[in-house]
Amino acid sequence: MYIMYVDESGNPNYNDGQDIYNLVGVIIQEEKWTEINNAILKLKLEFFPSLPPEDVEFHANAMSQRKGIFSHVDKEKVKGMFVGFFDVISDLPITIISILVNKREILRKEIKFAPIEENAWSYLLERFDQYVLDQNRKNKKNEVGLIIVDSEGERYDQDLREKIRKIIASGTKYHIFKNVIEDILFTYSHWRNLTQISDMVAYCISKYKKSNELFIPCFKKIEGKIRTNPQNQERYEGYGLKIIPRDIKE
Repeated sequence: MYIMYVDESGNPNYNDGQDIYNLVGVIIQEEKWTEINNAILKLKLEFFPSLPPEDVEFHANAMSQRKGIFSHVDKEKVKGMFVGFFDVISDLPITIISILVNKREILRKEIKFAPIEENAWSYLLERFDQYVLDQNRKNKKNEVGLIIVDSEGERYDQDLREKIRKIIASGTKYHIFKNVIEDILFTYSHWRNLTQISDMVAYCISKYKKSNELFIPCFKKIEGKIRTNPQNQERYEGYGLKIIPRDIKE
């Protein structure tokens, strides 16, 4: 089984003052879960040796603003934690899919792209389903894909669950789903180390696209983990990193 852990950076609406919304899925093979989880646990103990790992959550916004357990950490040390985190991620068996929506450009070009969240999920689900299909063909297997999402509360979770079920059951204009399980699972990120990876990756890619100096080298560390074109391993634009509106036909 392939598991995709999903989180987002930014908000999926046009009136919040933010330029970017980024929906990210981090894909792993089920049998690699323990290896990846142990790597994150080890990193937590390295950064906070006096705290139990379950009290440490890698949450990019909290780190950047030095909130919670990061409030007493020196600013330069926090920067080092970001770099150290992506150093570790760069060696893990993961695959990244990012749907990055430049809301300001969509408004400027007067492109119809609403609702943002639903459209971003359609693109993400298409790419996850195709990824599982490609892997099954390559490995001569018949595995499926499961989606795990950071919970935002019962009402939001149920609404998102219904939206995703509808997308998968009905298909999209370009894709019929055959490999992704219709029902998604929700969890709280502070309980799941791999959901925390999705949070950090989503934040990193968003900041990289805004030319943030800290996250340019961080992005370069994980660039090789982005899903690529199966026929051209050099190309990930449109496959593992879909930027909107560049990829929308006006």
